[in-house]
Amino acid sequence: MKFSPEDARRLRKTIETDVEFLHRQQLMDYSLILAVTLDRELVAPECQNERYKKPKDPADEGFKRRLEILKQKYCGNKNVFVSPEGYVYHLGIIDYLQQFDTMKILENRFKRFKYGAKKMDEVSAVEPELYASRFVRFVRHTILGEELVGHSHQVQ
Repeated sequence: MKFSPEDARRLRKTIETDVEFLHRQQLMDYSLILAVTLDRELVAPECQNERYKKPKDPADEGFKRRLEILKQKYCGNKNVFVSPEGYVYHLGIIDYLQQFDTMKILENRFKRFKYGAKKMDEVSAVEPELYASRFVRFVRHTILGEELVGHSHQVQ
């Protein structure tokens, strides 16, 4: 996935703000949903009938005009991003939004005992602060492609 520098900043800020809200509510067990589409008018002619489509040449003037139309269409929608290649990314946070309650604390303790502290980064039943920090790191590294050193994001 490719984002313009401005879209990457916007996505990072949106995710951090949303996750900060969820953390303040002591919620966890949420996920990132991603849908990727390619505008019909940007599909390369040789791929029109293929299952996996690729975009036209970005140097094409028609491509550039349509890309600008798409950017204007989704302007102001904090969960939609248009890549320079014409892919439209729709992102959102979904799932159960569980409170870190007594049952989750017990689940956390059981998994800590069963798997050991070294595997706790793979366990979902963790304190909301750790869950939030891990979620933001995942988005920044995996979705935005940022190189992260250590645990660079702390939730307030």
